[in-house]
Amino acid sequence: VIANAGPDQQFCNATTATLTGNSPAPGTGAWTTTSGATIASPSSATTIVSGLAVGLNTFIYTTTYGACVSRDTIIIRVDALIISNAGPDIQICESQTSVTMAGNNPAPGTGVWTKLNGGTITTPSSPTTTITALTPGTHQFIWTITNGTCISSDTMRIVVNVQIPSNAGLDQQVCQ
Repeated sequence: VIANAGPDQQFCNATTATLTGNSPAPGTGAWTTTSGATIASPSSATTIVSGLAVGLNTFIYTTTYGACVSRDTIIIRVDALIISNAGPDIQICESQTSVTMAGNNPAPGTGVWTKLNGGTITTPSSPTTTITALTPGTHQFIWTITNGTCISSDTMRIVVNVQIPSNAGLDQQVCQ
């Protein structure tokens, strides 16, 4: 019986998965690993594995019938979730037409800024890009981090307040 461990798998932040090998009948089948995860039922074609680590987790499915032995390998890739932080909301006066963003480092993933409304993003892939062309009102931007199958987003607002000139009125003279 030719061993078939099934297709490789990829998950975001997972610690468990299901292995689904083919039936070893009329022989026997067994799962082993080199990655330190726990195999719930090593002699079952379908079993749960737990304790998956971020990175590559390798499992080997072996079928045996008499003197015939066949092996197939499956790799379960677990991607780390990087929580996106776009930085604090910002309030500025209309005389200021640009700001520098404060997104977190996306490594080992990649990050990108997108705008919901207003402003111009200078370098969308930089966590600390400059936003220009800000006008009075509310502008919203999303910082999205992607690492394999993991995606995290955070929205921040820039509020540009209209500057109201102060007017104390005319000078007055008072007699005593």
